[in-house]
Amino acid sequence: PLFFGLLGGIGALGGDLLKSFCKRRFRIKSGQPWPLFDQLDFVIGYFAAISLVIAVNGTIILTGMGITLIVHPLVNLIAYRLSLKRVWW
Repeated sequence: PLFFGLLGGIGALGGDLLKSFCKRRFRIKSGQPWPLFDQLDFVIGYFAAISLVIAVNGTIILTGMGITLIVHPLVNLIAYRLSLKRVWW
């Protein structure tokens, strides 16, 4: 479990780093939204990393992505309404 958690965390952070790198190459300013990529970067990185040690089928990946596309913006909006974030995205 520790290795699996470490691998998943590294994958999630790696996905975010890769997305940030691509944003800069497309000249998208820091803090500006990049719809879909901002929500799915860490999920894709996570699944890519854990797929190195376990078999992950497409249904699990699509379900994870679907849940993330609903929950991520909702939590950001709640945090914005509670003044925990400066922007809603």
